Amino acid sequence: MTDTVGQAMGLAADRGTIERVLRHNPETIRVMEGEGTNPTDLLAYLPLTAKGLDALTNGRLDRASPDLTHLCYAGERPAALYLWCVHAPRNFVSVIGAMTAHFSEIAPEGVPLFASAANAHAARIFDRLGFKKGSESFPRIASDILVVLPNPSDDDIIATEPKTSTTRVGRTIEDVMRVFSIRAATYMSEQSCPYDEEFDGNDFCAAHIIGEIDGEPAGCIRIRFFADFVKFERLAVRPEFRNSSMAFRLVRAAIEYARRKGFHTVYGHARADLISFWQRFGFKAIADRPAFAFSGVPYVEMAGEIPRTNRALHIGDPPLQLIRPEGLWDVPGPLDGGRLRRAAA
Repeated sequence: MTDTVGQAMGLAADRGTIERVLRHNPETIRVMEGEGTNPTDLLAYLPLTAKGLDALTNGRLDRASPDLTHLCYAGERPAALYLWCVHAPRNFVSVIGAMTAHFSEIAPEGVPLFASAANAHAARIFDRLGFKKGSESFPRIASDILVVLPNPSDDDIIATEPKTSTTRVGRTIEDVMRVFSIRAATYMSEQSCPYDEEFDGNDFCAAHIIGEIDGEPAGCIRIRFFADFVKFERLAVRPEFRNSSMAFRLVRAAIEYARRKGFHTVYGHARADLISFWQRFGFKAIADRPAFAFSGVPYVEMAGEIPRTNRALHIGDPPLQLIRPEGLWDVPGPLDGGRLRRAAA
């Protein structure tokens, strides 16, 4: 990054914050390339999660030092975009054109685009580009923020509360039935996968992460455990929820779950057309291994190392912690309460 660009970014945030955001999502700062752009033309933006959009529109987003839970990971579809810094001293319009092309790739269906004008010249350009005062659509938003919505009809939609998206370990027979319904709606329905191939006898010796949106089963992933690695399988998201970040949330939840279990290596079979999706989590195709197919779909073997954590469970941890409900090891379980009752008696 040149001194000029570095100075420009310094107006948006300090160096430590910029490095922290880049580690979270390397795509947030881009040197723009396109007709009329220059080597120092730069775009920095914050791809906001639903939580981040809610924080922004209610005046709680710290734009100088954003909470990383408010920002999407690379490849995750954002709920909104905030222009953090645009450095184009010679041809702002050319950079806007290149920016528009980039945003159409990461959010093809369109999302609200927010900005704040650094000076009167920028304010005039934003006005010509169709930006309006954010307070016209979001009464509690910061007074300096401008917004352009995907289309006028989205105004009322965007102002509503964002949907609640959650992931958790399946622990009950009802949870497993939810997982089965999601996979039946995806693999069996969309890929015409035979029942005996989809429900292969491994479901009751595996862990399942289930994802829900507003309480509705939306996606799932299966995890099986081997001596020194875990295998991720059966990642599925129902068609009606595929414009959400659920697939990314499920994989991240599965990685964190495996880390707590003490595993450091993940292995899986990636559909050939989804290799790039798994690469975003650091997984790589295994060299010198042939492609293969099952259920009429080509697959590639992939593996990756996941970061170690000092929170992994070990022999020597409190005994009652190790018998708490799966995935809830940090929350007192039923037997913790039982011990207190016996002590009281």
